[in-house]
Amino acid sequence: MENFFEILKQEMNYGVVYYSYEELREVLEKYIFYYNK
Repeated sequence: MENFFEILKQEMNYGVVYYSYEELREVLEKYIFYYNK
C-alpha cells in the first residue's frame, strides 16, 4: 500500500495545486483506474 501512495505522488506531479475537490477527485479516479488495469 505504501508503494501505491509513493507512485501516486510521483505520477500526479507532486506539488501541483488542485483548486477544487472535484478536480482532485477526477485526477485520482483516472489514476486509480489506470493503476488497476
